[in-house]
Amino acid sequence: MLKELIRNNVESLKAEISSATQSEPMIVAVSKKKSKDHILAALNQGINNFGENYAAELAEKAQSINADAVWHFIGPIQSNKTKIIASFADWVHSVERIKIAERLNKHCFDLSKSINVLIQVNIDNEVSKSGVQTSDVYPLAKFIEDNCPNLRLRGLMFMPTLTKSANEKNESMERIKQVIDAISSDFNKFDTFSFGTSHDYPIALKYGSNLIRVGENIFGKRE
Repeated sequence: MLKELIRNNVESLKAEISSATQSEPMIVAVSKKKSKDHILAALNQGINNFGENYAAELAEKAQSINADAVWHFIGPIQSNKTKIIASFADWVHSVERIKIAERLNKHCFDLSKSINVLIQVNIDNEVSKSGVQTSDVYPLAKFIEDNCPNLRLRGLMFMPTLTKSANEKNESMERIKQVIDAISSDFNKFDTFSFGTSHDYPIALKYGSNLIRVGENIFGKRE
């Protein structure tokens, strides 16, 4: 039953993506609070990127699932969790402070590994959300590029407000596109822009997203 549900969901998701864009975005399945069986069923359908919000859950799953899973840490980062995150994540989407970048870089150096990182931008200036202001993107990106050789800075991550009218959503997406265009002229190696969730990924794809973070579209609605 679970395998059939996820197979049907993945087929529907891929069809919807094809109708929204001619490109092929990376699909990150938001797997927080989902079981090993959920993840294995998604892997069986060709989904191999999984997003986790909590360091302990990331470590547990990464160690127990011996498959070709690629692990993305997408939640807020606490300083005392950076070693766990560096140990088990292949990607970190939510870098927002120099201190966090320095700690991740140090742990990766100690582990003789490199990881892909994105800078999280608080595009709508929401108090409840993490992320740098748009004016702080360049300084943080420059610091990481110059001082964190074990971090591969790949681009930006955004979490625009979900509860908005269509016009407001478009305005948020337009602001995201402006930030992407501006930063890409300074950092031409940027190739990954993470935004778009189960609620808004079709419009995000039209505004330049090439990595979407979806949970319900793959695993079904939260219980």
